[in-house]
Amino acid sequence: EKEKLRDEQRISFIATMSHELKSPITAIKGQLEGMINNIGVYQNRDKYLKRSLAIAEDLDRLVREILVVSKLDTVDFNFNKEKFNLSPILEEIIKNLDYIQIDKKIKTVKKIEKNLFVEGDISLLKKAFKNIIENGMKYCPENGLFIVEAIKLKDRILIEIFNDGDSILEEDLNDEKIFEAFYRTEKSRNQETGGSGLGLHIVKKILKSHKFSYKIDNRDNGVVFTVEIPIPEKNLEISR
Repeated sequence: EKEKLRDEQRISFIATMSHELKSPITAIKGQLEGMINNIGVYQNRDKYLKRSLAIAEDLDRLVREILVVSKLDTVDFNFNKEKFNLSPILEEIIKNLDYIQIDKKIKTVKKIEKNLFVEGDISLLKKAFKNIIENGMKYCPENGLFIVEAIKLKDRILIEIFNDGDSILEEDLNDEKIFEAFYRTEKSRNQETGGSGLGLHIVKKILKSHKFSYKIDNRDNGVVFTVEIPIPEKNLEISR
């Protein structure tokens, strides 16, 4: 039954992926044909070459995300497991996304304790938290508030990432619909944001593979993404 369900999910994913790839390819072809034949508005080649490049960059990002999903879905996939300090990684992710914060005049508040050691695959967890933080910043309105809090509790590390903005429909939160591949809600989460549609899907796969609990909740005037990480055994070797 599990294998049958996996096959059905794989077929559904491939069908949806094909549709997602077809749209940008069709757009690029149409613009290039228009420029080659000097048709109407496409005579302004500089403008539409830039548009075609932007679509190609989005397409490249989508293909790379699909490769990540494919890797995570491999039956014999095993991630590297080691103990490392998550605190500087969260700081680095926020710093590297400063262009979004500057462009949208976002007020970012960081409450990240030092030396938050976790156990898992560094590259995959860095990818997951980058997707969560970047996603939150993209849906944060101009002059909005963005908060990243990471603290150590008695038996776990609690990470909460909050962004101002519209709440998410409850039907999209139910049964983790928002984590489905290429799933987009009607209000604001669509292709115009520049997302691949796979960001949260990849987050789900990475966190589940590490057995970290996670959830998204609506808060007053915003949305919060919560991750809870079990504190690793003290006798494990600290690699960072």
